[in-house]
Amino acid sequence: MLLSCGAVQAPAQSTRPRDVRDSTERATKPAWVSRHDLARAGGAVAAIGFISLADESIARATQRRWLQNNHAMNNTADAIQFVGDPGALLLSTSLLVVGKLSHHPGLASASLRSTEAIIASGAVTQLLKLSIGRARPVVTADNDAYAFHPFHGAQTNFNSFPSGHTTAAFAAATVFSTEIRYAHPRAATFTTPLLYGLASAVGGARMYNDRHWLSDVVGGALIGHFVGRKITSRVVRQHHDQ
Repeated sequence: MLLSCGAVQAPAQSTRPRDVRDSTERATKPAWVSRHDLARAGGAVAAIGFISLADESIARATQRRWLQNNHAMNNTADAIQFVGDPGALLLSTSLLVVGKLSHHPGLASASLRSTEAIIASGAVTQLLKLSIGRARPVVTADNDAYAFHPFHGAQTNFNSFPSGHTTAAFAAATVFSTEIRYAHPRAATFTTPLLYGLASAVGGARMYNDRHWLSDVVGGALIGHFVGRKITSRVVRQHHDQ
């Protein structure tokens, strides 16, 4: 904007070279949702639809009596699902405060991006829940994965798709794994599988607790990952520009 104003006010300065770096950054700054993203979204919807064919059989498998009567698994599932919600947001905001107080800009930056990703992806997930109104497995006794009540998602029993816990877990996992990969490449070799493994376990726990179908979990994971990638896109660009 300053360059264009300068050109209007002082024509004699129009021959001055423009800030190439600034113009390049503006030209290459990616849109929040690109055509490529829309194509991926279409593929994701198709994949979720295909995965949903296995929803009922997977739900019945996770509700087998010998699994549900295992007290250790019950306690573990409850603890793991806490990691997704509210655990992911609590951890991100706590690390943000720690990063600020300890004057650790890297930690504060990563935690802030994680918080942003969780909130943004959570908003998308809630919008879908409210509009789609999918019945939870527990409501249909795991026998009807296609029971939809559009715009009734405000009711807890009809906001199954997508999984909010899984969305938050994958949003945080994506941000932190990306940040660690560029800041501490060696550590990323074990932290990345750990983060995504834990996020996947959150989805598994939600299915074990009969709160979500498999396709709900996959949908939440894709949303969290997509938003997390978008939030950290600046970090990736800065790394490649170095």
